[in-house]
Amino acid sequence: MSERVQMVSLDRARQLGEEWGTPGPRTTRSAFRMLANNPPLAKATFTLLSQLLEHNTFDARLRELMIMRIGWVTGSAYEWTQHWRVATTAGVPPEDVLAVRDWCTSDRLTAADKAVLAATDESLAGKAISDATWAAVTKNIT
Repeated sequence: MSERVQMVSLDRARQLGEEWGTPGPRTTRSAFRMLANNPPLAKATFTLLSQLLEHNTFDARLRELMIMRIGWVTGSAYEWTQHWRVATTAGVPPEDVLAVRDWCTSDRLTAADKAVLAATDESLAGKAISDATWAAVTKNIT
């Protein structure tokens, strides 16, 4: 499959990353290199992503299980493959990552995991998170 949006060169991506203080490995990824065609957009996007990844207070396991569920439900090979590495590096066992595919029947996932995944599914279905699901989230996440 050919590129639909041209990516900037690796050298240009590294240069922009250095100027903005973006960690080197992020600048080699296709998402960064594609967005770098519009440097102000790339800078804003990766500043936000860096904040979310490095300075948030949400549990990394729950965040990655949500992202993996979104990748699975939407059929996003990119999201699934990119975040497989992120999730397992964050300490999520591969078996738990795979469990998001059929989380309702999984015995590997905690009550907190399942509450967050229920909220994820409701959001993906285009609905508001139900009161019951929100109650489960607040009960299981401190």
